[in-house]
Amino acid sequence: MRTAWLRYSRVLGSQAPQLVTGFCTAIALLVVLVYPLPGSILCAVAMGAKAFAKPAAAGSRGGGGASSAVLATGLAASWQLVRGADATGAVACVLVVLGFLMLPTARRLAPRAIAAISVPGLRSSPTIDELIGRPLCVLAVLAAVWTITGWPAWLYLGVVTVGLAMVAAVAMRLVARGRSHAEERAVSAALVDYAPRFGIYFAGRSEANYQLSMWLPYLVRIGLPFVVLARDADRVNELARLTQAPIVAVAGVEALANVVPESVTTLFYVNNDVLNLEGLRLSDRTHVHLGHGDSEKPSSYSAAFGMFDLIFVAGQAAVDRFARHGVLIGAEKFRLVGRPQLEDVIVAQQPTNKPPVVLYAPTWRGGLADMQLGSLDWGDRIVAALLQLNASVIFRPHPFSARDADSRVQISRIDTMLAGDGTNHLLSKEASALSIAECFNRSTAAVLDLSSVASDYLYTNKPLALTGDSDERRAPFARGCYRVHRADLGSLHEFIGADPLRELRAQLRQYYLGPDGSAEAFTAEAVRAINEPCLRQQIARSEATGGDSPVQQ
Repeated sequence: MRTAWLRYSRVLGSQAPQLVTGFCTAIALLVVLVYPLPGSILCAVAMGAKAFAKPAAAGSRGGGGASSAVLATGLAASWQLVRGADATGAVACVLVVLGFLMLPTARRLAPRAIAAISVPGLRSSPTIDELIGRPLCVLAVLAAVWTITGWPAWLYLGVVTVGLAMVAAVAMRLVARGRSHAEERAVSAALVDYAPRFGIYFAGRSEANYQLSMWLPYLVRIGLPFVVLARDADRVNELARLTQAPIVAVAGVEALANVVPESVTTLFYVNNDVLNLEGLRLSDRTHVHLGHGDSEKPSSYSAAFGMFDLIFVAGQAAVDRFARHGVLIGAEKFRLVGRPQLEDVIVAQQPTNKPPVVLYAPTWRGGLADMQLGSLDWGDRIVAALLQLNASVIFRPHPFSARDADSRVQISRIDTMLAGDGTNHLLSKEASALSIAECFNRSTAAVLDLSSVASDYLYTNKPLALTGDSDERRAPFARGCYRVHRADLGSLHEFIGADPLRELRAQLRQYYLGPDGSAEAFTAEAVRAINEPCLRQQIARSEATGGDSPVQQ
């Protein structure tokens, strides 16, 4: 039963609000049929809670839809059951039900194409559910008032008629406003006044928020105003919890082009999302790829990197990786900026004699064959071998592992194993609550997959065991790692205690991560990218003025 729950919990969790709403609606209707007056009150309470409660998740809809129409039907039925057949009241209630049924159409005609928060001088616009759904709910709840009080039905019909007329006017104005791009112009004007110097472009789901949050502190240190440009208008409030900076979320590339002010000279990208292509269409800006870690995965040497004007990488290893895989990108695009995220990581000066504390941080189960480099499916054997070595384990699976049913089952299996062994371990939930730097600092060694976490762990100078069968040609840093294979876990004992590969890892550390873990190199290059035109822009300007091309010079 537990395994089945873990496999389907994600699907059930995503549908939980709808399931709970449907269940409560059904109960309210049953009460109406048996006890009409209490049922009317129950439907009214449910309608009010649905209309005015804050959305439980990004993108959830409030105040309308099929369930609201069903509750309104229940209110209409209770009226008829309590007061007897009443044609006038029935007509009024039917009109309210029709209003709810038309709400999805209103959403389609006036979609939320743009949302903004924390932009100085700009007040957040209410959603269509707040402007239309909530008034409809109020009209429906009034049916319960009329049922209880016995007021004339014609009076309720008048209230409904006036209310629906106002709702229709608001709906028409919303449609017209969306087609006139008035909201885009308002956001654009506010951003012009704010005058941000750069933007952070972010397209990704909730699990990918870490890709944005890992760079925010270092971009803030630049000391220039900036804006976060997101691509999901329904998640703007969620992203606002990550930063106090202005956030503008747009659904289409046209809106993106309209709202980004000329003061924004540079856009920084934190992942490889396909929607990055739409940001790159802003050809008069400098586009800088930051990524979210250095690794030997295929995603770290994709030819798509060539689309960016500048590519910020930690060390020379990232530059050589492209050439090693036949992806030819001009050297002028690369900037070596180190890994500022490692500035809080403590570097071990010498091997420790303390009891081993091993970080096991498997990567996620990639969607493509060449990205399936994780060890989580046999991670229970790795953890069992570590327990036999009397090691304390910090178990920190990749956030994306929660997407996969089999991975959730395996995570639970490992957590159960660690919980049954004692209290000196950090289970997945506890370890995930810590930053990766904290996990590095608490550990004395690590067992890692081929991922950016493994590259970053080189910085600690602590023993590192690498899982899988990657050869040293594909992953040069594997020369400084102890190897752990699915068929042979016996080598795990080698990296606890004596550490003969320590000096070799120290050499690889600078090759992969740059000279240090401070943020100074990064901020200096970021400021340069913001203030100076990139090579593409220099060429365009020279062509416009008839001067010599920078390439010719």
